[in-house]
Amino acid sequence: MIFNVFALPKEKSQFCIDVKVINGLLLLFNHLLNSISTMPKEVIISTPAVNCYGFRILTEGIDVEQYRRNPVLLWMHARSSDPARPTLIGRMEDLRIDGDRLIGRPVFDTDNPVAADIARKWDEGFLRAASAGIRVIETSADPQLFLPGQTDVTVTRCRLEEVSIVDLPANPEALTLADPTTSEGNLLHLAAPILEPMGTAHHMSHPLTPQPMTQQLIQLLGLPAEASETDILGAVTALVEQSAEAVRLRQASIESLVDGAVQAGRISADARQHFISLGQIIGIESLSATLAPLAPMPARVSTLIHSDGELTSNAEKLSDLTSEEIVHLRATDRGRYTRLFEAEYGIRIDEAMIDE
Repeated sequence: MIFNVFALPKEKSQFCIDVKVINGLLLLFNHLLNSISTMPKEVIISTPAVNCYGFRILTEGIDVEQYRRNPVLLWMHARSSDPARPTLIGRMEDLRIDGDRLIGRPVFDTDNPVAADIARKWDEGFLRAASAGIRVIETSADPQLFLPGQTDVTVTRCRLEEVSIVDLPANPEALTLADPTTSEGNLLHLAAPILEPMGTAHHMSHPLTPQPMTQQLIQLLGLPAEASETDILGAVTALVEQSAEAVRLRQASIESLVDGAVQAGRISADARQHFISLGQIIGIESLSATLAPLAPMPARVSTLIHSDGELTSNAEKLSDLTSEEIVHLRATDRGRYTRLFEAEYGIRIDEAMIDE
C-alpha cells in the first residue's frame, strides 16, 4: 500500500512545516506497512476441532518439548535421504500454545531450491496449510469429550515430532494468521494435523480407528504406553523367536521319546515317523501316556542269532521261541534243544533221536 506524499496542498506557507512533517510520517508509515507485509506468516498448526476423519486432538495434551529441541519443517510429512529430493525445507520458530491453538512461524531454507520454491508459494498465498506430525500416546472414547460431528476417539496425549507444509488441510480450524495489510483483518481457514496409526510419526492421512488396537497390542506385549512402532516390532520379533525355539524343543522331546520306545522294543523302527507325527498332534504328554503301556515286542530271529550261528535268546522253553528259532536251535545246539523240549513237554529225548 503506497500513499501519495505529494498530494497535500501547499498554497499557504504556514502549512509548509506541517506538510513536511505529515509527508515524513507517511513515508514512515509506508515503510512500516512494507515491513509488516514481508514478515513471515504465522500458522495455527493444531486445534481441538473435529477433523475430517472424525477424531480430534486436545491441544493441552500435545507435548512440544522434544520438538523445540529439533523444530524441523518438512514438506508433506515426507522424509528422504536423497539429496536430489530434499524434504527438510526449514524450521519452525516461535512455537507456542495460545489458548487452545498450537501456533508457529515457519522459516524456510531458501538456499535449497525446493524449499525456496515452497517459500515463494507460501509468501504469495498459494500454500497456506501446515500440519503436525505427532506420536499418539493416549486416546479416550469418553462421550463427554465428544463434540458434534465427532465419530472417532479423542487424542488426549501425544508428542509433536515434526511440522510440515501441506497442500490440503484436514482440520477446518487450522489457520494461517491474517496479513495485517489486508482489509479483512481476520483468520484464514487453512491447515490441519495429520496422523498415521502405528507409526513413529502419525499422520491424519489415515483414520485413527486402529489406534485402540495398537494400545491393546502394547499392553499385551507389556510395553510402556509411549512405545514406538520399532518397540512393538522388536517385542513381536522376540515372541516369534521364542515360539520358534519352543517348537524346536518340543520336536526334539517328541523324537527323543519315540527313539526311546524304539530302543526298548515297544514300537518298531518302521513306525518311528508315525509316532512322531502323532506326538505333534496330541502333544508329548499324551504321546508318553500312549507309549508307556506298550509291551516290548518279541525280538526277531535276526536279532537273536549272531553271525556265528549262536542263539542269544534266554528262552526257558520252546514256546518262547519262534519256529525259525526252534529249527535253528535244533540244528546247531541239540543239547539245549532237548532241555527246552523237556521243559516244555516233560519228556526227555535222546539227542540221537532228534533227526528221526
